[in-house]
Amino acid sequence: MQLSSPAFANQDTIPDTHGPKGKNRHPALLISEAPEGTISFAIIMHDPDAVRRDFLHWAIWNIPVACTTIAEGVVPEGAIEGLNDMKKPGYLRPMPPAKTGLHRYIFTIYALNTLLDLPANASRTTIEAAINPHIIARAELIGLFSR
Repeated sequence: MQLSSPAFANQDTIPDTHGPKGKNRHPALLISEAPEGTISFAIIMHDPDAVRRDFLHWAIWNIPVACTTIAEGVVPEGAIEGLNDMKKPGYLRPMPPAKTGLHRYIFTIYALNTLLDLPANASRTTIEAAINPHIIARAELIGLFSR
């Protein structure tokens, strides 16, 4: 399975339009080569280089298996966005504090053999616990950003 974006290549810089100067819209994502048996996808985007702790920027699940393109800023029909670490629903753009160096923003997609029965305010721990027993495959897309 592969996850890519027309906005940036893996291990490349996330454009400013998706950073502090942007409109807080997730980049377009392309999903390919989903394994047989996939029923839905989940995506977790986080910054492991955050100052205090690994910071959750986006959690979305129950993305339909037929979805191969997630348009910029659009939530696929039927998908659910959870709370990010600012305790707000949806995507939170990269905004590392000034002078903290280069941060990695890791988008991990999971191919799951089920739909997840989770409320939209589920915590990252709850989401990951629900995902883990149902993972068929996973892929990563890493974007870089600094200020």
